[in-house]
Amino acid sequence: MAGRRLDPRRVAVVDPFISPEITALAAKGVALNPDVTSAGTVETMVVAVKPQMFREAGARLKAFVSGKTSVVSIMAGTTIASLEEVIGGAVVRAMPNTPAAISRGITVAVAAKNVSAAQRAVADALLRATGSVEWVEDEGLMDAVTAVSGSGPAYVFLLAEELARAGVEAGLPEALATKLARETVAGSGELLHQSEFPSATLRQNVTSPGGTTVAALGVLMGEPGLRGQNVTSARRHHRRRARRADGRAGLARTDDPRHRGGDAAVEGFGEVNRCRRVGKAKRAHDLYPSRRNGGHGALRLCPPYGTARCRYAPSRLLNIATLTSPRA
Repeated sequence: MAGRRLDPRRVAVVDPFISPEITALAAKGVALNPDVTSAGTVETMVVAVKPQMFREAGARLKAFVSGKTSVVSIMAGTTIASLEEVIGGAVVRAMPNTPAAISRGITVAVAAKNVSAAQRAVADALLRATGSVEWVEDEGLMDAVTAVSGSGPAYVFLLAEELARAGVEAGLPEALATKLARETVAGSGELLHQSEFPSATLRQNVTSPGGTTVAALGVLMGEPGLRGQNVTSARRHHRRRARRADGRAGLARTDDPRHRGGDAAVEGFGEVNRCRRVGKAKRAHDLYPSRRNGGHGALRLCPPYGTARCRYAPSRLLNIATLTSPRA
């Protein structure tokens, strides 16, 4: 960690499925699955479990937490409030990404109000072992962070995948197409990392008027290309998942600015709100709540998460965010 090393004798790992890599650390002094008594006072706890396993795992971890323990979470979509409820302690919520595996990640963190300056400094040092760290004051920004940097590597990997596929379809041998795609993405990323110019300028430097690059960019930058729904859809998904994790259900609000109806009650939680179809569009995000009595069917609650589906297309979630139940 920036030139400093943790004393392995002060580190413990609690995991029901210890990997061979973690097992090897025991020889250096790391404690594996200690009980509360042998673990002693826990100054900092890093919670790195799957969000869907959090409540089950948290019940066990809570025994290790005192009022002086800093809890650093790297779980996507799990709010500070949820962490405080299940585990306790002074919570730091962080969102890293997969390049952390080679110390080239970017992590955004937000601290609860009861986190001290010293606890924040420890969390910062731990997170910087994986790359850069940025801090925000508004936890509400974490959904956007997850969509951009948390999910971002997947978008880049898909680009490499599609570049290679296009190369093969154009007649290149698969091995060559794959190498060209990987090296292009990796080299472009490193150029962006080292350059003082913004990404828009670097893009324009590659683009000749009337050339093949500008034609391809016209597709990517149009609807529903990279400037259309990708990151926006990811942000909405992470927002919904965060609210599901908090166990909140009931009112539904559309994220789309074309819907001006405001809050809409879901069946079983008051007024039955109905949906209508917009034009001839068939995609789920083109179905919007409406306060009208007409439409193709009532929204219905999908317990226990409080999301809603349209009976016209029951297999598809409507593009809504979930708020607090009026009956809670």
